[in-house]
Formats: sequence, structure tokens, C-alpha cells
Amino acid sequence: MTSNADTVGDTRDRDVEPSGPVRICMYNVGFGDCFLLTFPYSEADGGDRHVVIDFGSTKHPKGATRNWTKRIAEDIQRKCDGELDAIVMTHRHQDHLRGFAGTAGKIIASLKPKLIMQPWTEHPMAPPDAQTPPENQREALHYHGLRAAQDFVMATLENLERLVHRSPKQKAVASDVGTYGQENLPNEEAIKNLETMGADGKAEYVHYGFRTRLEDILPGVSVKVLGPPTLEQADEIRGQRQTDPEYWHLYAAIGQTLRSAKARHSLFDAPQVSLEDAPHHARWVMEQMDLVSLEQLRAIVRILDAYLNNTSVILLFEANRRSFLFPGDAQIENWEYAMRQPGNKALLSKVGVYKVGHHGSLNGTPKTLWRWFDNRSRGQREGRLVTLMSTREGKHGHSDRGTEVPRKKLVDELTQNSKYITTEEYSEGVLCQDFRF
Repeated sequence: MTSNADTVGDTRDRDVEPSGPVRICMYNVGFGDCFLLTFPYSEADGGDRHVVIDFGSTKHPKGATRNWTKRIAEDIQRKCDGELDAIVMTHRHQDHLRGFAGTAGKIIASLKPKLIMQPWTEHPMAPPDAQTPPENQREALHYHGLRAAQDFVMATLENLERLVHRSPKQKAVASDVGTYGQENLPNEEAIKNLETMGADGKAEYVHYGFRTRLEDILPGVSVKVLGPPTLEQADEIRGQRQTDPEYWHLYAAIGQTLRSAKARHSLFDAPQVSLEDAPHHARWVMEQMDLVSLEQLRAIVRILDAYLNNTSVILLFEANRRSFLFPGDAQIENWEYAMRQPGNKALLSKVGVYKVGHHGSLNGTPKTLWRWFDNRSRGQREGRLVTLMSTREGKHGHSDRGTEVPRKKLVDELTQNSKYITTEEYSEGVLCQDFRF
């Protein structure tokens, strides 16, 4: 393959476009996302360009063999012929970035990507005169707030054992805290690897309307950043609504707001008395107090989970007169700003391939956005909307509360009104599938 490292400048002033269908490889990471987009170009125009969007998992697929994540990285290496053009890390959740750590992360780093794109909230605190976010006090506070909240979650996990006794309900709540908390750890190794790859001016920290260099890497391809907004653009991303008609099910979320969180060496500085050492008549009271503490901790880590989803990068590609939408785990507070801006309804109405947001959760695909897709149809026809979902059931939510992931009501709609492709339908042991558009 001919390197395109020196051809970008040569192609800007010529009518260079992809020479054939865009190829999308959807990897079977289980509960998580990993996509490899390949834009074909002639050898004279620098050869194919490759973009990885996310690489993470919190639960491997059924039938996954040993070193599954490493095998995916090796497959990316093979498909890219040892040269990667860009990485997009949509947001800081393990199911979107875990693969950038460890052995798999070293393989990805060896491909020497030319661009590392992350949301503006990942910016490593630029100096006061920086021209990229966070460039004002409010955004800097938001940045530090996320970091402090993640530190708080780490301290929470370290103290879970202290709170759990024999109660089945305590253990169930603690399991939820652990699940959400583990996915919201700072993921320092993966982040550091991305920062190293993005050194020497290769990193972009994007927000709505950001003019990305990805368009230079992909001549003839339009790339629009539709999210996340900055706080100046949309303050709503700092919170999460309890209910919203855009959800695929109205539900009561946590009503609190995490204003600040600062971890200490211990969350519980008072002298601790074990349940076994307490008087018999006091044990029930102690169990109930600890259960309340656990439920409050669960509320906090769930709120942080929502915050991180609302920092997701939303990308809209247009190539060969077809549009491809990749929204990470963006929720309504992130989406709403883009959906209010003039002209975006027309842009989004043309989407031909939609990476289903947030693994098919009830709050990841706004109903209004779904209705905007003109290529939806019940019957097979040319140009019918294609929906791609990377997920694994049984990881999050409960069907009896209508919060299961993927959400059945949404899946039914996707199945009826699009060509629906999901990793859950891959045969056991299948690493990925390739699609051409």
C-alpha cells in the first residue's frame, strides 16, 4: 500500500474522491463498540484510508476465545496493512476505549495514526490563551468536575466491601455500583496511550461545528462534528432529564445533580464496627443505614455515567453521496443542540447508515431523529436505511422496568423500518463482519 502521509497536500486542489464503496467492519466486542471504516482511493491518490471509531468492551461476546481483544487489534493491523490514518475515541467509557490499553493498545499504537480525535472534555487543560476548549472558566470547571467525580468513584469501589453484609438487596445494589463504577474509572492506561499517539500536534479535541483535519485525510469526504456541544453552546449536557418524550420508554431516572465530588483516602472516616461485633438489636439498623449509603453511591455513579455519555463525539460522514452517522453513546442533552441548528434536519434526513447510539438503550436514539431519517422503510428497496448495532443483552437494565439494553421497543422499530444488523446475530467465534456501502 502506498503511504498517504505526503499526498494530502497534493490532493486538496484536485477532484479526489473515494474510488469505490466505503467498507465498514463491525467488530464483535460484546458489550462495546469497535468499527473500522475504510475509504478506498487509487494508488495515485495515496491508497486506502482507515479510521477506527472506538475500541472497547465490558463483556466479551459469547464464544469469545482467549486474547479476543488482541485478536481484534491484529485484525485491524492486517486490514490496514500496518498503517492507520485516524482514531476517534467518542468518550471515556471502558466499552469504548479499553482496547487502547494493554497488548492491543500497543498494536494500535504501532500503526502510527496521523490523527487522534476525542471530545473537548478530554483536553489536558490547555494554557489560558489556548484556542481550543476548555478555554473559559466554566468549561475548565466542568473538565475538573468530571475528573474529581471519577476519583470519587474509585474511592467508592475501594469501600464497597465495608458496606456489604449479608443482605441480598445490599449485594444487588453493590453489584450495580461496581458495574457502573468500573466502567467509569479513569482508564488511565488507555488515555495515556491515546495522548502519546496524539503528540506532536496529532490530537484534536472536538465540539459541535469543529473543523476537523479528518476532511484533509479523507479528500472528497465531508466530515461534520455534530457533538458534543461546549457548555457555551448547550449547558444542558451537565445534567440528565428524568423523563423525556424522545426516549423509547418514559422512566424515572435519578433526580439528583452531582455538583461536585472530591475523593478522600477513605469515604468513611468514622470508627467502623463490624456487624458481627454489634449488639443483636442494632444489626438491623446498621444494615439499613449501609443500604441507604449504597443506594446513594449508586445514584452518584449513574449520574456520572450519564455525564460521560453526553460528552460523546457525534460524526456525520458523507461519501459517494451516502451519509454515515456515528453518535457514540450520545443522549438527548447532547443531541438536542445539533437538532436545533438550522440545516441539520436536512443533513440528517439523508442518513443511509446509522450506528445505533448507546448500544440500543432507550435514551440513545431520539425519536425525533429517528423520524427524520427519510430512508426508513418497511419494505426492501434501494437505498433503504441500514442500522448497525454493537451490543450484548443482559449487561444493563431490566426488561420488567423497560430499561433493558438493547431496548426491545427500539429493536422492533429498527427491525421493521431498516436493514438491521447486530453483533448479537453473529455466529459464536466470529470476530467481525465487513459491509460495503
